[in-house]
Amino acid sequence: MNSSLLNIRNKFRLLKSDLPVLYLATKDKRTPVTTKLLIGVTIAYFFSPIDFIPDFIPVLGFVDDLFMIPFLVSMAVKTVPVAVLADARARLNSGKSKMKNTLLVMIIIAVCVVSGYYGYQYFNSADY
Repeated sequence: MNSSLLNIRNKFRLLKSDLPVLYLATKDKRTPVTTKLLIGVTIAYFFSPIDFIPDFIPVLGFVDDLFMIPFLVSMAVKTVPVAVLADARARLNSGKSKMKNTLLVMIIIAVCVVSGYYGYQYFNSADY
């Protein structure tokens, strides 16, 4: 049982490392359009409120996401050409293509602060 948990844990770590590689692969001109569409479908499925099993159904709604997202990511990785995948991994490991996480984090924090402010104003208004 312990080895199966380690196997699942390693697969999720590999999945986590494949996401930036897929991002870099979409920027490459050698990546087929169908692969770019599959990556787009994966991102849309992740952010979409429409699922095969709705999330408001206890447990089953999240189990659907737990299996579909890794499946779609692994399918996208398998459809990327080997040369593009190797180049993307090399660029990621060399640090040549650093993704700007700081700006993204600042945008997310700003959105949270602004939405929190307006939520506070809404719930403390006399009309509510």
